[in-house]
Amino acid sequence: MRAHVALRLSCALAAVLAAACDGGAAPGLDGGPDAAVDAGEDSGTDAGADGGADAGTDGGADAGEVDASVDTDSCGDEVVESDFEFTDAGTLVALSGVTHVVGSVTVSSPGIVDLLPLASLRCIDGDLRVTDCPSLAHLTGLEGLVYVGGSLIVGWNGALADTEGLAGLGLIGGAAWLTSNPSLETVDLPALASLGVDLLVTENSSLSGVDVSALTATGGNLEISYCGEIPGLSGLGALESVGGALHLEADPALIALDGLAALGAVGTGVFIEDNVALPTCEADDLVAQLDGFDGPQCIQGNAADGCPDVTGGCP
Repeated sequence: MRAHVALRLSCALAAVLAAACDGGAAPGLDGGPDAAVDAGEDSGTDAGADGGADAGTDGGADAGEVDASVDTDSCGDEVVESDFEFTDAGTLVALSGVTHVVGSVTVSSPGIVDLLPLASLRCIDGDLRVTDCPSLAHLTGLEGLVYVGGSLIVGWNGALADTEGLAGLGLIGGAAWLTSNPSLETVDLPALASLGVDLLVTENSSLSGVDVSALTATGGNLEISYCGEIPGLSGLGALESVGGALHLEADPALIALDGLAALGAVGTGVFIEDNVALPTCEADDLVAQLDGFDGPQCIQGNAADGCPDVTGGCP
């Protein structure tokens, strides 16, 4: 099952990661999704790839353009047209005072402990990647960020405990991918009201909560999988529709799905698997509340309670 998840994530963000190096491997992502593909196999659906293949490209604003729904005045007047890749803490000062980057920003360095030099940043037209920063415990310095036109990728940061620094981020044009942060306890994106493609929260072993309480829809997939401490999904209470597939897999502490009470539409499939504490009836009831849903379903490996598994859509 882990291999299935890894492959879906790699397909979903393939365009983003390739763009990081103009067609090459993304900096600081060795051992990440591309490596996971080698170990994976097709999950039996194309939901992940179709839902997110254009994350960070078609999912976001074109280079030099801010999404029409963003108040350009909020981006400020200090504009720089360039991509930035920071592999040393001392180089972050290059964006000191900059409010708007027409390009992408990549932060990947063992020496980075905070992002304070980015405190003026309001808008990034491309991707924001914070990866492989083992000493970074918080995203302090990003509190002013309101817009990412491409994708948000936060992964492989061993000490990262929360994403409170992104509490003001209201719009992501591509995907939001938070993965392989073993100390991450909460995903805090309470202002996020618009997401172009996928929300992927995977392999965060200490995760106990996800707050996207302003989000009503995803353009692509919603996946919360292999997150060790999350008991419920109350922080998704406003979510009404998932444009792609819904994946809730291998979350051992998950006991209830009532946080998804507003969810009425899922586009391409429902996969609720191997959540050992989740009553099977909870999963069946969630599918029943979806308006007219007749896509593939895979409900298996959850806590037995008399309700039947549904395996017709399983890979």
